Amino acid sequence: MSIRVLAALILCNVIWSANPSFLKLLLETFTPTQTAWFRYSSALLGYLIASAVVKKWKLSEQISSQKSLYLPPRTDWKQWLLMFAVGFGPFCFSPLFQVHGLTSARAVDNALLIAMEPIVTVLLACLIVREKIRWSDIVSFAVALSGFSLLSGLTLSKLIHAWDPRILGNFLILISLVGEASFSVFGRLLFARSKVSSENPNGVFGSALVLGLFSLSVVMLVLEGFPDLTRLTSAHVLSIIWLGPIGTAFTYLFWMVALSHASVASLVLTLFVQPVSGSIISYLMLGERLSLIQAVGGGLILAAVALQTRFQEKS
Repeated sequence: MSIRVLAALILCNVIWSANPSFLKLLLETFTPTQTAWFRYSSALLGYLIASAVVKKWKLSEQISSQKSLYLPPRTDWKQWLLMFAVGFGPFCFSPLFQVHGLTSARAVDNALLIAMEPIVTVLLACLIVREKIRWSDIVSFAVALSGFSLLSGLTLSKLIHAWDPRILGNFLILISLVGEASFSVFGRLLFARSKVSSENPNGVFGSALVLGLFSLSVVMLVLEGFPDLTRLTSAHVLSIIWLGPIGTAFTYLFWMVALSHASVASLVLTLFVQPVSGSIISYLMLGERLSLIQAVGGGLILAAVALQTRFQEKS
């Protein structure tokens, strides 16, 4: 992998690690559901712009050769169901739980918990795709949960006497990882059943984003209504641009370009940038700090992911 590609991968992770902090800024004025809607509606707009730029300037031969930005499933209802699952998980289920969790949790907690996504993906694949789970996966998950307990300040006395809202917020963020992991798991099933889908991954992303945003919009309109755009400030607009076009659409397309130049192991290693840079960004933007015990908890989460990654490379 070249230095240029490595720098691009690191940049993607740094951008993603700032997302929780920008979400917290939007949550000061808007509801969690409206905040999530701002992110993914602007991401769809960013996806259209990014795809047009990539195709016009031929920045990626893989993407430029694709004819469609979307990939409607065929008449098979199972493919329609799979496509809906690919979009609903990361673009409706996950943001609803993540942003609601952030109302009482901290951005720095989110930055550390997101490192558990590879482990959650393996466990979900075991349940959905019936992939064999190894003892190393179980050990990694147990270590990660121990780290989660320390990071959240979860103790027996708090469970019995006083439930800390921050613990609930972190639990919601943890649950949101199931939605993020479903993109990979259900996407794998979709690719296995459709040759067209595997040849046009960006078309799958476009279709999934539309379906997920549609579901999220229905939830928002039924429960809360359309957000009051007159309450948007320049800081809100900056946050939305970062979260949607930059932090979701552009980075995803950039990641797809990097996939043709880097191994999976290299991609996984760059994910460790997120907890580190996310902790720094949340401190600079929001003044959030980790105590010694919380830092140990975050370290255990990173150690669990490192353990799982090492065993995957050996298998």
